[in-house]
Amino acid sequence: MRSKSDETIGSGFFFPSGKDSKVNRSVNLAPRKNSIYMLDSPYLASRRNSFMSVDFGQDDGSISSQHDMIRIITLHEWSGRRTIAIVVVLACIIGSLCVILFFPRIVEKEWHESIPIPSSVSDPERYRNVKRIIIENGISSAASINKKGTPQHEALLWIADVDGAKLGVDDKMIFQRYSLAVFFYSTYADIAVEDEHEWDKAAYTMNDSSRAMAKSGNNRIKPIAWRNSTNWMSSKGHCSWAGVGCHFLNSTTKTTHVYYDGNYRVTHLNLTRNNVRGTIPNEIIALEDLQLLNLGTNLMSGTIPENIGDLKHLVTIHLGANGLTGSLPTYLGKLEVLTHLYLHVNKLDGKIPNELNNSKELRVLSLFKNKLVGNIPNMRKLNHLTDLRLDANKLGGSIPTEIGLMTSLKDLRLSQNDLKGTIPSEIGNLKYLEKFHAYENELQGNLPPQLVSLENLKILYLDNNNFTGSIPPIWGGSGVRSGMQDLEQLYLQKNKLSGNIPTQFGALGEMLDLKLHKNHIGGAIPSEMGKMLKLKYVYLDNNKLTGKIPEEMSKLSSLEKLHINGNQITGEVSENMCSLSKSSGGNLVEFLMDCDVENNEAECNCCTSCV
Repeated sequence: MRSKSDETIGSGFFFPSGKDSKVNRSVNLAPRKNSIYMLDSPYLASRRNSFMSVDFGQDDGSISSQHDMIRIITLHEWSGRRTIAIVVVLACIIGSLCVILFFPRIVEKEWHESIPIPSSVSDPERYRNVKRIIIENGISSAASINKKGTPQHEALLWIADVDGAKLGVDDKMIFQRYSLAVFFYSTYADIAVEDEHEWDKAAYTMNDSSRAMAKSGNNRIKPIAWRNSTNWMSSKGHCSWAGVGCHFLNSTTKTTHVYYDGNYRVTHLNLTRNNVRGTIPNEIIALEDLQLLNLGTNLMSGTIPENIGDLKHLVTIHLGANGLTGSLPTYLGKLEVLTHLYLHVNKLDGKIPNELNNSKELRVLSLFKNKLVGNIPNMRKLNHLTDLRLDANKLGGSIPTEIGLMTSLKDLRLSQNDLKGTIPSEIGNLKYLEKFHAYENELQGNLPPQLVSLENLKILYLDNNNFTGSIPPIWGGSGVRSGMQDLEQLYLQKNKLSGNIPTQFGALGEMLDLKLHKNHIGGAIPSEMGKMLKLKYVYLDNNKLTGKIPEEMSKLSSLEKLHINGNQITGEVSENMCSLSKSSGGNLVEFLMDCDVENNEAECNCCTSCV
C-alpha cells in the first residue's frame, strides 16, 4: 500500500521522500498533455525546468544524492516519452495498413454503387444485385462493368434486364451465361469492311457460300459478323448456343447424340473458322469447367488472358491461325491435364517458357510460325508428347540432347529457325518418329548414323543447312532389317555433302521423293536405284556425278520428274529410259539433263529440257 510519505513524480513512478524531505510542488505544475502531437517546445521546457527545481532537503545532505535522483527522474521521463513514441508509431503503421487494405475497397464499393442505373433498366434492384455478385466473385472489375460501352457493361445490361432466361442471382449458372455474353460483345464484329486487305482476312474464315453472299458491288463489303451465331444472346439455354457444349446434367441425360440444351456448366467452346474477332476477355475464368477452347482460324487479337491458367480442366486449347500478340504465357504450365496446345500462326514473341515442362500430359505442342526466340527449352518431362512443332520461328542455340528422352515423339519439326551445331546422336532413341523436319537452319557436321534406328521414319527434311561428309551407307540397309525402310521422302539438297550415293538406297522400296541436288556428291548413279520402284521425283542436279544413266532406272514406271542436269553425265539415253516419258505413254513430264553432244555431254532425244 502506498504510504503518505510517498509522492508521485512526473510519470507515475513512486519515490520515497526521506525522513524530513520537502518536495517542491512545482515539479508537476506544467499541465499534462493529452496527445503526443501537443508535446510542443514550451511544454518540454517546463518539464525540464521542473526537474531542476526539485529540493530534496538536507537531511541526506550530499549533492551527489541529489544529482542521482535528478538522473533517475530524467531517465524515467525519457523512457516514458520513448514508450509513448513507440505506441504512436505502431498506431500510425496499423492505421496506414488499414487505409491501404480497406480504403480502396470502400472507395471502389462506394464508387460502383454510386454509378447511376441506366434509365432504360426496368428492374433496378435486379440490375444492382447482378452487378454486385459479378464484382464480389471477381469475374469482372467494377471499373470495366461500370464503363458504358464495354463488353462487360453491355453484358450486364443484357443479363440483368434483357435476357429472357432471367436466371436468379443465386443461380451459379448466371456467371456462365454472363461470361459468354461478355465474350460475345468482345468478339462479335457486326461491321462493314471496305478495305480489301481486311476483306481478305475476314473471307479466309468463311465458307464459299458465306463468302459469295458477303461481297457486293462498288468494293463495298456487307456487314461481317460471326458465320454462325445460332441462339446466341437468346432466351434459350446457353448450352444450345452455337459452338457451346455443356456437361450432361446427370447420368440419365447422357445418351448418344443427345445433348443437354439448358443452362449448365460449359465444357466446350468451339467457334473455329467463325470470323470471331477481338480479344479473349478475362471473364472466361467463369467457365470453370471448360475442357475445350477452340477459337482457331479466326481474327483474334490481343494477348492470351493470364487467368486461363486457372481453368484446371482444360484439355485442349486451339488458338492457332489468329493475330495474338505478347509472350507465350508461363501460366499455361499450371494446366496439368492439358493434352493439346495449338498456338501456331500468331505473332507471339519471347522465349518458350520452361514452365511448359510442367504440363506433363501434353501430346501436341504446336507453336510454329510465330516470333519466338531463345533456345529450345529442356522438355524431358513431356514424355507423352507425340507432336512438337516449333518451325518458322527465330529459335537459336542447338538441338538439346534431352530431346532423346521424348520417346513418344512421332512428328518433330524444327525447320526455319537459327539452330546451330549438330544433330545429337540421341535422336536415334525416338523409335516412333515418323517425321523429322530441320531444314533451313545453320546445322552442320556429319549426318548422324543413329538416324538408321528410326525404323518408322517416313519423312526426313534436312535440306538448306551446312552438313558435310557423306551420306551414311547404313541409311539404306543394316542387317536383316533395312534401316529407315519406310522412308518416303528424303530431302538433303543445298548442303555440302560429298561422297557417293549409297548403293544401299536400293533397299528403300517405299521412297517416293529423293532430293540430293546442289551438293558435292560424285561417282556414278548406282544401278540399285532401279529397285526404288515407287520413285516419283528424283533431283540429282548440280552435283559431280559421272558416267551414264543406269539402264535399271528404266524400270521406274512411276517416275514423273528426273533432274540430272549440272553434272558430268555422258553417253546416250536408252530407248527404254525414253519410254518413261509422257509422250511415250509414261508418267515422266520433266526430264532435265546436260545434252550438248559437242561438249561431250549426254545425248538425249526425249529430255524435256537440255540445260
